[in-house]
Amino acid sequence: MRFTIGKTKIRITFFFAAGMALFALWRGGAVVLCVLSAVFVHECTHLLCLYLCKAVPAELTVGLFGMRLSDEMTRLLPYRKELLCTVSAPLVNFVFSLLLLPLLRCGEVVQTLFAVHFSLGFFNLLPLRCLDGGRSLLCFLHSVCPPPKSEHLMNAIEWIFFLLFFLFLGIYFFTVRFEPTALVFLFYLSFLLFFRK
Repeated sequence: MRFTIGKTKIRITFFFAAGMALFALWRGGAVVLCVLSAVFVHECTHLLCLYLCKAVPAELTVGLFGMRLSDEMTRLLPYRKELLCTVSAPLVNFVFSLLLLPLLRCGEVVQTLFAVHFSLGFFNLLPLRCLDGGRSLLCFLHSVCPPPKSEHLMNAIEWIFFLLFFLFLGIYFFTVRFEPTALVFLFYLSFLLFFRK
């Protein structure tokens, strides 16, 4: 599926649609609508910030494992502006979850929407460079030390985080209970760490 917003061509891949369809079968249509609305707000915030920083991407691809900009122009942004563009979307998700907080007693859909916005904001702030948190951290490291050193520091932070998270999940599985959702999350993080650098 392809369409255009302003000067940016948007492409939604088959795998994203197929993943959402499988998720709908597993969790239900209402949950999928909540996820799609939260993802839409998240990605539109990124796009809006890029437009405001005058780094308009030529093409944006939404796939199963997130959003990818195919334009190198965004890499020409100063580190502070890039940091602002990457951290803005998770912050907007947190703002939406705070706005929904007083309405939690209104029903299950509001509770799901709150959980999705909060989870999306939290998840994207994890220190992996293919996520907003990792990209923000890398921009900060580049601004305070030379690029080779900042790349080594980022590699170390990613591996330490991943090993600690893997250890935490292993302890949780064997001492509390086995959680399939957490296993899917671990697989997703593994994919991001090993194949999306």
